[in-house]
Amino acid sequence: MPTLMDFQKRKNVKNPFNEVPRCYKSLLDGENDFLVLEDLSPEGYQMFSRTKGLDFPHCAKVFHMLGRFNALSYALKDQEPDLYQELVKNSVKETYYLASNKAWYSNSLHLFCLIAMDAISKEYPNTIYEEKFKKFAEDNLYDHLVDIVQRSKEPFGAIGHGDAWACNFLYKYHEESGDGSPKPEKTKMIDFQLARFGSPALDLSFFIYACTDQELREAHYEELIKIYHDSLSNFLHEMGLSSEKLFPFKAFKEELAKYSIHGLGLALEAVPLSLLESNEAPNIELMEGEEELTAASDVGVEIIGYYELPALVAWLVR
Repeated sequence: MPTLMDFQKRKNVKNPFNEVPRCYKSLLDGENDFLVLEDLSPEGYQMFSRTKGLDFPHCAKVFHMLGRFNALSYALKDQEPDLYQELVKNSVKETYYLASNKAWYSNSLHLFCLIAMDAISKEYPNTIYEEKFKKFAEDNLYDHLVDIVQRSKEPFGAIGHGDAWACNFLYKYHEESGDGSPKPEKTKMIDFQLARFGSPALDLSFFIYACTDQELREAHYEELIKIYHDSLSNFLHEMGLSSEKLFPFKAFKEELAKYSIHGLGLALEAVPLSLLESNEAPNIELMEGEEELTAASDVGVEIIGYYELPALVAWLVR
């Protein structure tokens, strides 16, 4: 992040990207690592409830912010390619979807697939959704997700957040909107420990499928991706650059079509956890046999109650 911030200073950007907390001090020596960040709560920033799906105003703020964030990557890549390659090589390394993590992660992923499959079979038995999701879940899913992350790096890879779900975005509110609900004025993102180099479609698809319901996707999906790309284009223009050269809208939509399956893979684990209160979440690492199936059944009903996973599967495989 400091490299991107320094770059926009050199470009004399009038409206710089500052939608992250200030970093006051850090140490990375492998033994005494620490990070001291700004406390955003005195400024009024707060987390939206992770047990509720985000509404359109909150989603629009996040998509606008992510567009500006990714624009910095494309600008640095175009203007100072050597520095950009050094940053990507030395500071932005994949830590989640790696072949070496398969043994550790496969059991958890299998359980989350059981949760989703159980929910689908109970609410929509003997439908096309069961068949499609079963194929998705059994088709070497973890290997497929690893491959997606690797393939998405070129030609339109950017530095991404890596964990773009509700818990990692903070909102500052002003006066209530006409319907009495709080209206987000500003947004900031936190927690970059899973930052990765890859297509912006990875972050955007995860956010869409983990943080919204089907009604919002049907009504606002196209509008949200337009908000993202307009924000990216406008920020590039401020830096004297063009999105038509660096990341055209047509290419952006093609990236979404190719890589949005990543969002479903991550949403399988994020959705159950986001719907449960902290004291209700099962400790899946300690469960075996029937306990796993019971947890899958209980949590699966919660998923269907809000997120309609069958519709989510259909949305992705249409």
